[in-house]
Amino acid sequence: MVAAAVRLIDKLGYRVGNEAYLEENATRGISTLAKKNVMVDENSNEVEIEFVGKGGRLVQARFSDGLVADVLSECHEISGQRLFRFQSEPGKRTEIDSGDINRYLAEVFEADITAKGLRTWRATVAATEFLRRIKRPRDRETEVRDAI
Repeated sequence: MVAAAVRLIDKLGYRVGNEAYLEENATRGISTLAKKNVMVDENSNEVEIEFVGKGGRLVQARFSDGLVADVLSECHEISGQRLFRFQSEPGKRTEIDSGDINRYLAEVFEADITAKGLRTWRATVAATEFLRRIKRPRDRETEVRDAI
């Protein structure tokens, strides 16, 4: 379940979220998503996410991912309003939080990486891909020669 939350952060670049922002600002991140924020079409593996994020910005995404769709469908079956919950022991449901996500990342990467670092890495990769597609400006001499 935590891996699915990390996959969403990596895939979409969304903030991890925490209880303080949810309580103080009524804004969400991946770890604080409610079931009503996520719809899953199990036939097509389509996932639709909509929530109010930091700064009151409406955050929306629609994508297809079979692995994430399967986990999110299972999350919807666990009682409670919060999406990412699990049964930690008989009769006890536990919600994941930003700390769980950051601990998971540190363990998997065997490094001091956090969800914020993962988002920064994702943004760096996206910027690099964008810059590769930009046509490089030519020098003035080449432009004049080609124009003649």
